[in-house]
Amino acid sequence: MVYVPRKIARTVPSSTLTAPALPVRAAGTFRELADGAMWAIGKGASLVPGFNPATAITSGSTKTLRFRCRPRGFSIRRKWSLVLIPDPVYADVSAEVNAGSAATVTYILSGRPVPVMYNEDLTARSSVEQEISISVKASGGNLSWEWVECREEDRSALADNSTDYGVRIETISPRAPIFNLAQVSTRGVYDAMANMDARRVGILHNALHTTDAYSTTSSSLTSITLLPYKIQVPKLTDGTTTANCLWSVYARMATSGGVGGTVQLTTSVSGVTDSATITGTTFAWITARTISVACDNFSAVDGFRDDELTIKIAGDGTRAIEVASVSIWVDTVA
Repeated sequence: MVYVPRKIARTVPSSTLTAPALPVRAAGTFRELADGAMWAIGKGASLVPGFNPATAITSGSTKTLRFRCRPRGFSIRRKWSLVLIPDPVYADVSAEVNAGSAATVTYILSGRPVPVMYNEDLTARSSVEQEISISVKASGGNLSWEWVECREEDRSALADNSTDYGVRIETISPRAPIFNLAQVSTRGVYDAMANMDARRVGILHNALHTTDAYSTTSSSLTSITLLPYKIQVPKLTDGTTTANCLWSVYARMATSGGVGGTVQLTTSVSGVTDSATITGTTFAWITARTISVACDNFSAVDGFRDDELTIKIAGDGTRAIEVASVSIWVDTVA
């Protein structure tokens, strides 16, 4: 195992050209490159940026929030942060929390907002697009679910194999021979650099339980929020002002027939509109679609160039559309 650096290493290019100490300087720089790559691989990503689902859960019932994204694939644990508020009428309310195949954990809520940190240990790692979800069941009283977010836990160590791409540090020490083998010397450094993934995975989510889904029968597009969302994606190259991300919705039509309902995303800064048609009567994620959003502004001190995103839905005039989740994420950095 190789320990992940707590801080990202800074490489000084001029050091590699300083004679006569070139071999020592170059070896030191390889260490910095390896440390930087392993820091990026080991750093956990934000999958679900925090928001308030404002979800009421009555005693004996369970509610689930679903999200869509493409994780980096190096994480072995997800950390969910929740805020649950018990109904003051009840002295103690039990909240059973579960995510994925991880064990269910019961928390006792006693008359005040309770911050919950739930660990979802992963049985297998994956970097494919997928649904992640978390459920809360109330017992002994009602409760309100007022906050949810999820991020990958940082890795403290990486294995020196083709799964984690940890580099055997002793092989890139000053004066060490230069090899070209897996996980050692120059090949280990370059493999780690080629496979590091520092995406801001989750960009924006709006999720409700299916019984609380946004719904309308009207064929006129209506925003699901009073104000547009502020949204921004990572810049990939100098000179670009927008970048692509993917979006999907977990939705259905309440009854069959007709032309189907519509979900439309519109941005004000990048000036893009994209729409999807919903026809099925079973809740399901639609195939991910691409939308262009304003990206980081390197000329601004804080880097901000917020786009404004409006999410609208419409039925077909006779049948209602129901939208439980909207997810937007960065898929690749290619």
